[in-house]
Amino acid sequence: MSSSTVATTPSNSNESVGKLRRKSKLLPPPPPPPPPRNVVIFGDSGVGKSSVVNLLASSSDAKTSSGVSTCTFMSRRYDVVIDDENFGIWDTAGLNGGSVTRSRIPLRYKAGVDMINATGTLESLLHRLDGDGGIQLLVYVIKGPSVCQSLARNYDIFYSAISRKKVPIAVIITGLENVEGEMEDWWEEGGKVLAEFDMYFDAHVCVTTLPEGKTQNPVLAERRHHSQIVLRKMLKETYRQGAVQPRDTKFWVRNALGDVRSLINSGPKRDRVTNVALCSGEVSLVNTALIGEWETCSTRIRGRNYTFHNVSSTLGSPDSKALSLGGGRGPDLLVYVPGGPIDDPESVSRLHTFCEVYHGDVCPLVVVAKQDSREGWEKHVRERGLGAKVTFYVPQSETPLEQVHEVIAMRRLVRGPSRAASKRRKATDKGEDIENLRPGLVRKRAVSRRSPPGIHSDAVGEHTEDWEIPSPN
Repeated sequence: MSSSTVATTPSNSNESVGKLRRKSKLLPPPPPPPPPRNVVIFGDSGVGKSSVVNLLASSSDAKTSSGVSTCTFMSRRYDVVIDDENFGIWDTAGLNGGSVTRSRIPLRYKAGVDMINATGTLESLLHRLDGDGGIQLLVYVIKGPSVCQSLARNYDIFYSAISRKKVPIAVIITGLENVEGEMEDWWEEGGKVLAEFDMYFDAHVCVTTLPEGKTQNPVLAERRHHSQIVLRKMLKETYRQGAVQPRDTKFWVRNALGDVRSLINSGPKRDRVTNVALCSGEVSLVNTALIGEWETCSTRIRGRNYTFHNVSSTLGSPDSKALSLGGGRGPDLLVYVPGGPIDDPESVSRLHTFCEVYHGDVCPLVVVAKQDSREGWEKHVRERGLGAKVTFYVPQSETPLEQVHEVIAMRRLVRGPSRAASKRRKATDKGEDIENLRPGLVRKRAVSRRSPPGIHSDAVGEHTEDWEIPSPN
C-alpha cells in the first residue's frame, strides 16, 4: 500500500501544478505601477532648491549650490517617495537675478551665445519631461524674507512660456528660520507683494531648509521638522491629476522656446495687447440683440489692453482653422462660455472643437459657466485633462464680473513684444507709411467706442475692425 501511495503522489502534485498554471493564464496581469508625478522646481542659484529636495527626501543626495551660477535651464532629476507615492523632482536652474547668465566672451557675442546655450538646454529638458509623462506641478523657490520684481521673469518663463499655465504652480519661501513669530506669518504681507508683481500661486509654504547638522537649537530643529511636514503635504495636495502632455510635442516646444526668447530679450517690456479667442453660446453674455454681430473688440481690464476675437460663428468652419490671432502668434487665452449645462451634448462638443482648433493643449483655457452648473463643468474639464480654470457669473447681475476679470488677468499668457509689433511701433515712431510694412492683418480704429458685449471693463475700449495691407505690386 505504501508503494502505491508513493507512486501516485507525484502524479497528483503535477495535476495540481497544471491546474494552477492554467488558472493563472486566465487572470489579468497586475496593473503597472503609476508613473512618478513630475515636479519641476526652479529658482535662482543659492535660494535652496537642492535643500528643498533633500528635506523632501530626508537625504543629502541633492548637492547644494555654493551660489555660483549654473547653466540656465540645466536640470537634474531626483526620485522621491512620499507616503508610498512616487515623485520625480526636477531641480532646475532659472535665470539668476532675472537675467541670462553671462559668459566671459566679448560683449557683442554675449547675448547670442547665452541664448543658444540656454534654449538648447531648455529644448532638451522639454523633450525629457515629455518623454517622462509631462509636468504635474511647478514649484518656485524664493529666498525670503525680501522679494523683488525681477522674480517675475522666472515666474513668466516657467509658468507661462513653458507650462502654458496648464499646471498648478506653488511657491516655497525659504530662509525664514530666524523670523519672529511663525514662519507662515510672512505670507500675510509677502503674498500681497508677489501679487502686485503679477505672481499668483495655487499653494504656498513658508519654511526653513537648514541641514540637520545646523539645527541643534531646539527651536530651529522644530522649525525644520515642521517645514518637512508642510512641504510634503503641499506636494501631495497640489499636483495635478493626470499628465499634461500636448498633442503635438514639436508645436509645444517651438512655442515655448519662442516665448522664452521673447521674454528674455524684452527685459521688463511685455506685449501691450493680450489676444483672447472667445467662443460663446450664451446670449446674456454676448448680447447680439443690443449691438449686432461683432468680430473684434478692444477693451481694458485692470489697466491692460485686451483684444477679444469672437470666433463663435466661424468655429468648425474651414476659415476658423486658418485664423491667426495676435500677428501670427495665436491667442494668449481661450474663453469659452457654454450655451447650456454640462449635460448638453452640443455645449460639450463645441468646447472640445474650440480647444482642438485653437490649440487648447498649449493655451490657457477659461470656462465661464453659470453659477448652478459650475461644479459639473469643473468635473468635466478635470476628467478630460483640459487643464482649464472654471469660473462663474450670475445672469442679469448688475455688478461687474470681478471674478471673471481676475481669472482672465491671471490666466493669460505673458509674452515679450512680437517682432511684427516692434516693427510697426518703430515705423510709427519714424513716421513711415503703414504701406511700407509687410502685408498682413492690422487693426483699424473705428469712431465708436465700446467694450466686448457683457464683459464689463474698467475703462471703455475701442471697437476695432480688420483690414488687409495690400501686397506691393
